Amino acid sequence: MAESTQNPFSEFMKIMEVQKKELEKISGQLLESQAKAQEMSKPVLEYQQRLFEESIELQKVLMENIMETVRKMLKVMTDNPMKYTGGAGVGAGLPADQFSDYVRSMQKVQEKWMEQFKTTTSMFQDIISKK
Repeated sequence: MAESTQNPFSEFMKIMEVQKKELEKISGQLLESQAKAQEMSKPVLEYQQRLFEESIELQKVLMENIMETVRKMLKVMTDNPMKYTGGAGVGAGLPADQFSDYVRSMQKVQEKWMEQFKTTTSMFQDIISKK
């Protein structure tokens, strides 16, 4: 009792010291668990990044295949227009103006595919760069 009469804050300081030690222990455990969580999530994030990169590559290859197929089809149609126009608009083929419209619409489809590919690719790259 003599100590408490000399220093009225001694009990308060003891409590604060105990709380400080408890907080240090808890914060140490939190930091340790956070480090473990980062360690465990790192392979998952790396795998996800690889998937995004592979997805971009697959989209690129798919787009190239589509473009090549369209190019070949248009080449075949332009090399032998009589077969596809029905001989100047006569027969079961497409009339010449419809053939031209078809070629223009295919070019528009190609452009839209390329736009979508660029948009998707940039989206994936943004996601990857943020990680």
